[in-house]
Amino acid sequence: EQKKALIFRVARDGAGKDVNRGYLKERFDGLIYSSWFTKQPLPFAVEPLTTGWVFTDLDPLPSSADKTLEEQLAYAKEKGSRLKSPAADAYDLLVAYRVTGKFFRGSPLNGRTSAMIAEEPVKISHFDKAGMCISTGWGKTVKSVEIGAATELA
Repeated sequence: EQKKALIFRVARDGAGKDVNRGYLKERFDGLIYSSWFTKQPLPFAVEPLTTGWVFTDLDPLPSSADKTLEEQLAYAKEKGSRLKSPAADAYDLLVAYRVTGKFFRGSPLNGRTSAMIAEEPVKISHFDKAGMCISTGWGKTVKSVEIGAATELA
């Protein structure tokens, strides 16, 4: 109801392979339609998750939309949260979908993450039966009612 979840993240799979953005794309290919970040693996695509429990928002942090990235970071901190990595955000959404059968972060919701590519925050959005979109294109100073902060409890 609050679109929050307690999720156990794993840093490595049973074969000892790092669980990162690239791994999630390989493992859940049909649920992730973006692949630009795996062609020449970008730093955020190879950064592994940290094993442990996390209390996370599945949709953007309430009231975090229509703010710049700097404003979202300050707001998240004020609420006791922090922006998630792209791998953590995708993992959380995929786990929640596998457990509940429900899609979170459907169109038009975009979640800004902590990763940056050429001064553009990486965002995860449009997670529905067509899959999940990982993209950039919303600069640090852009404000929109469609983009909020993808957060977890700090």
